[in-house]
Amino acid sequence: IVLQFGRVAPDVFTMDYRAPLLPPTFQAVAIAARDLARAQDYAQKHGIPRAYGSYEELARDPDVDVVYVGVIHPEHLPMGRLFLGAGKPVLLEKPLGMNAEEVRELAQLARSRGVFLMEVSDTPRRVPCSPAPSSTTLGHRAQRSLLRPPLPYTPALPRHECPLPPPAQPLNFSNGTGMRYEAQHVRQCLLQGLKESPIMSLAESELVASIVDEVRRQLGVTYAEDHQG
Repeated sequence: IVLQFGRVAPDVFTMDYRAPLLPPTFQAVAIAARDLARAQDYAQKHGIPRAYGSYEELARDPDVDVVYVGVIHPEHLPMGRLFLGAGKPVLLEKPLGMNAEEVRELAQLARSRGVFLMEVSDTPRRVPCSPAPSSTTLGHRAQRSLLRPPLPYTPALPRHECPLPPPAQPLNFSNGTGMRYEAQHVRQCLLQGLKESPIMSLAESELVASIVDEVRRQLGVTYAEDHQG
């Protein structure tokens, strides 16, 4: 089964995400941007069949199995609403939202609609070669590193090597081909009928967002999105 990706915003991150989307397992079938000329230029350079000048057109494309969203952070919530509302599985760049409230909204929308949603993370890229961390362990580790003084020791963690194949095309980031682990994991989840990743769960995304919110509160950092809703 070929997983057909649609991609949002032809920026440097999205450009590198073409690396793992190679036949016969994956195929990039559409790219969307607010500027149709940019989308068309990207599609022509990278052999993508369709280019759209609006995200709504991509959301309506019946041939798109899953959408990779790589727009700037403040746009994650509206893009998530759009594609989840259209019933499209979504792989959304980190962070899912600007704060925990936005992340919870997207997670609740995905669950209520029964649509797959996963936050892009380094962990899923290592899916084939590392065990899944538990949400509790990751959360506690993040709390120790972000909210408390450094510990006088570093716990010994198992090391896992993740060999990367050479890229077929030039990359903006040296380890861009590592995104194939992520794409493979999303494909496995969808083939199994899962609505979220068992490794990078929505609960994990909510937990991390709440920790970051607390860090920002302690530092006195606020976003415009914190006062909306």
